Amino acid sequence: MFQVNCQPVKLLSLGVNAGYRSSKNDPKPTKNIYGYVTYSKIPGINMAATLSATLLETSYMSGQIFGLGISRDLVPGKLWGGLDYRHVSYKFTSGETKLVQNMAEVNLTWRILRKLSCGVYFEGTIDNQSLFNRVYLNITQRF
Repeated sequence: MFQVNCQPVKLLSLGVNAGYRSSKNDPKPTKNIYGYVTYSKIPGINMAATLSATLLETSYMSGQIFGLGISRDLVPGKLWGGLDYRHVSYKFTSGETKLVQNMAEVNLTWRILRKLSCGVYFEGTIDNQSLFNRVYLNITQRF
């Protein structure tokens, strides 16, 4: 695995994460690469925006995930909110089966105390046959 993150100029962050795994039991090694660009303060709306891409290849599938997310403080220092969209495309090698999904997420994180926060995430996934919904609750205590 290899990872590098940098901030070439104020408010702009870039990152790349690449991985390679090979096992005797796998007919083909697993490879993936993830990259992102974040601009942390869009003028006028005071939001952060992140554009990301993931490419992956395993012994049974290959795929791409492209995403765009925006987030901001709703109540400074106390409540953080975000919206994310991801387009997922997988192709399975056991046939010509292809899975395409569009995913949207809404999230809110409440900073209860300095090192304690609670987040709720709603995610909706649409593919060519159905609609899935998930709700996640996350409590984080930092030490």
